[in-house]
Amino acid sequence: MHRRTAGSFHCHPDAAQERTATQVPVVFDVGKGWFHQPSTDGDFRITNGHLGMIARPFSRVDPADIRQVIEAVMPSFKFGERVGDDWPISMDVDGEELRGWMTSRACPDSSHLLLMSIGEADQQDEARALLKRARCQRTDEPAQTFPELPAPSGD
Repeated sequence: MHRRTAGSFHCHPDAAQERTATQVPVVFDVGKGWFHQPSTDGDFRITNGHLGMIARPFSRVDPADIRQVIEAVMPSFKFGERVGDDWPISMDVDGEELRGWMTSRACPDSSHLLLMSIGEADQQDEARALLKRARCQRTDEPAQTFPELPAPSGD
């Protein structure tokens, strides 16, 4: 499910602003059992096989305009009414509706992070709780690392 979800995000990053996954200044407070999911879209993705977390740096979009920008770029991406700092989101991936939450964080270096948590409908409380714990990496803090996502077994 998460490979298909992650594959549905096709961003067109500004080459001057693009960062590699190890340069996304995010800390996900998720515990054990999470894996790095490779991406070529300039974001950082992790999954535990049931939920996915995505962080993407941005600096050219006002956080108040995020909803309009995302809906224009990805028509299958739908937003619900904002709840506090977060938006409930849904998207169609290969005919399957996935749900999650999206928010932004202002970082100390004046940049922003766009953060998403994605899972199935019955996992939305956990997805939002994980999103609430995500934060910008401090400048004195090493980059967070996760083991690489194992290749799918042939079962």
